Amino acid sequence: MASGPENPGALARPGVGCCLYAAGTPSTDERRLLKLISQSKEPVAPSSFFHTIHPPTFDSSALEDDPGREKWSERQISLYGAMLRLHDLNLIRVVVPEDGANPDLMEATDQGRAVLS
Repeated sequence: MASGPENPGALARPGVGCCLYAAGTPSTDERRLLKLISQSKEPVAPSSFFHTIHPPTFDSSALEDDPGREKWSERQISLYGAMLRLHDLNLIRVVVPEDGANPDLMEATDQGRAVLS
């Protein structure tokens, strides 16, 4: 898929050259995560915002197989997918790679900030 009059929403993936991805409309979770990352003054681990986007809605004493806990866990996992999509679309970038003890620290790209405006 090429960017241009036929597909003005396509975004190039850095380092890939000929391969392009259609940006589409970011999901609500992707937009919320991108907004929180872009508001950070320093590079940040996107996962630090997961509880902000989807706070626990179950009692802390709930069993592991409690439906509320399971639904919340699924939402937390889906946020990792949102983070990966934002990265693949060049809307966020790794500034400090993970080191085995700490996660990747990321920031919004100019393209990511433009999506929010």
